[in-house]
Amino acid sequence: MSLFFEGLFLALMVFAAVPVLMLVVQVAGALHSARRSALQAAAPAPVPIGSIAVLMPAHDEADGIARTIRSVLPQLRAADHLLVVADNCSDETAQSARDAGASVIERHDPQRRGKGFALAFGMQHLAALQPEVVIVLDADCLASPGAIPLLASQATLRQTPIQAHYRMQLPTDVTLMNKVSAFAWRFKTLVRPLGYLAFGLPSQLMGSGMAFPTQLLSRFDLGGSHLVEDLKLGLDMTCAGAAPRFEPGAEVISSLPPSAQGSRKQRTRWEHGHLGMLAKAPALFALARRKRSGMLLAAVADLCVPPLALLVLLLSAQSLMALGGFMLLGWLLPLLFIAAVCLLFGLSMLVAWWSFGRDVLTAGELAAIPFYVLWKVPIYIGFVFRRERTWVRTERGPSP
Repeated sequence: MSLFFEGLFLALMVFAAVPVLMLVVQVAGALHSARRSALQAAAPAPVPIGSIAVLMPAHDEADGIARTIRSVLPQLRAADHLLVVADNCSDETAQSARDAGASVIERHDPQRRGKGFALAFGMQHLAALQPEVVIVLDADCLASPGAIPLLASQATLRQTPIQAHYRMQLPTDVTLMNKVSAFAWRFKTLVRPLGYLAFGLPSQLMGSGMAFPTQLLSRFDLGGSHLVEDLKLGLDMTCAGAAPRFEPGAEVISSLPPSAQGSRKQRTRWEHGHLGMLAKAPALFALARRKRSGMLLAAVADLCVPPLALLVLLLSAQSLMALGGFMLLGWLLPLLFIAAVCLLFGLSMLVAWWSFGRDVLTAGELAAIPFYVLWKVPIYIGFVFRRERTWVRTERGPSP
């Protein structure tokens, strides 16, 4: 009987091993993709691009939207469009955008707030212009030179959604927590999708720097206030056979919130939305099996990897349980197993930091990671007792 319960306990340890193995595979794939990109000397052959529309939802972004528009306009041709949706704004966002050279429409509907509603409103306006590609860019993101035509050409060539590398810059008054958060963000938005790209697997959509063939995007209902509408849209498109693809050569750049309160709000919205989506994972796995869709299966597996801080907490809890089982009942195998999983996780994080994160976080600053994990504990407690369900604008720092 004791052997049975030890086996059951070991099976619980396997629960933490699955996302860790996923991360190991993604880190290995990211190293391969980075090495292959470094060896490629020639640029890809240009692809003829039809008309482009850059759709920019904006809520109270008067202070920085002109910089964003100036980063986009030089990349557009006469046949292309830049449309700003000033959504429920209480400042001069609309006028600032017009002064900077963008076309602007205004939306006023206090009962239906959120980015999804703004995008749906903008798509209705774009229907008369009939662009071939729509690129969604947040009003606080700068488009790196060449990013817009590269995203459009890839969306045209592949007829699938294309996700740019969504890069976060550190705020001016940087703190140690900012640096750890920036590394966690880079791991999520560069290392993991780059790893999947090496195997031809789909990327998550990240909310900004997303390019869509217009005919594809028009098939989906964008009007909603889901906390992670981009993540949901990517899964919906993968279900429909149009899995998003990562394009690391195109970058959009934003800044982390400068204050701890702003950063916590942003993280709460993202992570509560992500954890809420996890409830749909069993149904999505079943759908992937019925459809025999490897791409959907890979997308759901990626969804099931929890945020890094939460994964560290889960591994810590299981390590304590395994240690207790060994000390009280002499169960050695679960303890050895979880120790191996923790070692594998730690090594993969060190490799990812060495290859992709040393410019953000120094070796000495790695010691702050446990404090970052503790800083995020209230976010996960809040998901259980006071879950975030509505979209709230994040406090912005100076634009990059």
